[in-house]
Amino acid sequence: MISFESSKRIWIFSIFCVSVLAMQPVYPDPGRGTLYGTNAGDGDTITVNPLTGAGMVVGASGVNATPSLAVDPTTGIIYGGEGSGSPNLYTVSALTGAWTLVGIADPECGNTNLGFAAIGGLDFRADGTLFAAVNIAGDGGTGSDHLAILDKTTGLASVIGPFGSCTGVETECTSASGSCTIEGMEAIAFDEFGVLWGAVNARGAAGSPGLYTIDPTTGAATFVTSILETEESIPDGGIVSLQFECDGTLLGGSSRAFGEAIGGRLGTIDTLTGFFTPVGVVSATGGSSLAALGYDTPCPQRPVCMGAPITDPVGVAGTTTDDDGIATIELDESSTNLVLDVDESFEVGDLTALFTVAPDISGSDAEGSVIVTDVTGLTCQLPVNFMAIPAGPTEDEVICSGEGILLEVSNSLSTEGGGAICSGSEFTDGEPALPPGVDPSPDGDPTLCRVLTITSPISGETVMVYKKDGPFEPRLRLLIAEFDGSEFEDFKDVTESVIAITDIIPDPTRLTGRG
Repeated sequence: MISFESSKRIWIFSIFCVSVLAMQPVYPDPGRGTLYGTNAGDGDTITVNPLTGAGMVVGASGVNATPSLAVDPTTGIIYGGEGSGSPNLYTVSALTGAWTLVGIADPECGNTNLGFAAIGGLDFRADGTLFAAVNIAGDGGTGSDHLAILDKTTGLASVIGPFGSCTGVETECTSASGSCTIEGMEAIAFDEFGVLWGAVNARGAAGSPGLYTIDPTTGAATFVTSILETEESIPDGGIVSLQFECDGTLLGGSSRAFGEAIGGRLGTIDTLTGFFTPVGVVSATGGSSLAALGYDTPCPQRPVCMGAPITDPVGVAGTTTDDDGIATIELDESSTNLVLDVDESFEVGDLTALFTVAPDISGSDAEGSVIVTDVTGLTCQLPVNFMAIPAGPTEDEVICSGEGILLEVSNSLSTEGGGAICSGSEFTDGEPALPPGVDPSPDGDPTLCRVLTITSPISGETVMVYKKDGPFEPRLRLLIAEFDGSEFEDFKDVTESVIAITDIIPDPTRLTGRG
């Protein structure tokens, strides 16, 4: 039971750990723009045409072995990883292709402090964290066997864990030693949902060649499927580089085939079947391995939709922002009894726009969503609800719904009745402070938790039930921030229980006119 007055802000959200300290969510890092790569045969930095597969030399790296490359989505800086027993991290010039050592040179351990090792694959998380597939076991050429995070300033590696199981392997500066059940993970890439994928190539010392998913918190890899060009043959010597595009397409670069100068082809990989489809008919490298791939521009971000109830006149005042520019603001076609008023100053391409949504017939129930589309085609939604609350006790009254969520309330006390208004915004940095140890829904959540801003005549002890579509998550929490007349207080956790429900009544995904 929760006691609240006539204006409240309520939110349900995921945490990533039940302890006080929350774990960082895994963000996706697909890309667009110029596709960079490396030619393993001569160490050149190259660009690759994603439509034809053709490569063009940017310049010599000046480094002997260049098996990995990735672009920091927060800065645009290109980083490269060295192999063949010299595990060093470099920055890469987009103009000349030259590689410049990060931090201080260490001939014995490398700037990663991994010893006689190699950096087989690199990819960034969207927050700028640099993940690496590193070869610690064996002789520095048996293929990557551990997942690590590299410090972009010093190159120092923090080893997360092995892809399989290992014996006799030391993770700090050491000579070649030990072995692992998976060696040869020469490519890693985050997809749009934050899943980390990897590819073991046919030259690896251990493990089944093919496509894997990797737990970024432990390093443990799970085999998904073989990567095949035909029913029986692998593409050249296997896949040694991966990069996701913004539409979810997975690109892969092939290794040089055994005993032949055939390799370096770009292709798409079906993540369900593992089927490799070449892009074009040429090699990007002239036959050597296409050792690395990395786009230089992050994918466009969805616009942000925010709103809050207003009472004079009755409505919801909305704001939308987008880095690429807003194209359209309109009501979802299933909306009922709503009218949308977009600020007359709005022009296509504006980065910010204001709008108001209100009942078309005053005093009648109204519900639906405002849909904002940016110039790249990405969208956000702002669910809104206007409800007439009858006088007397309230039982299972739905006052907020949209995009697979709903909030219903019950109150045994007699109320005077009146109108309730609800808007469902995405969480932004301007919201009240969260309790320690919690984070908003990660980007990969199919039904994002929302900040529900509500005005309502219901007061006193009230039971609130938030229903959310999607996989059961026992760490969900319901927060409330009360309005003190001038501002909202910090969020506080009011969760009493979190349970799985297979039949949602009412179902937020099937309510007519709702999200």
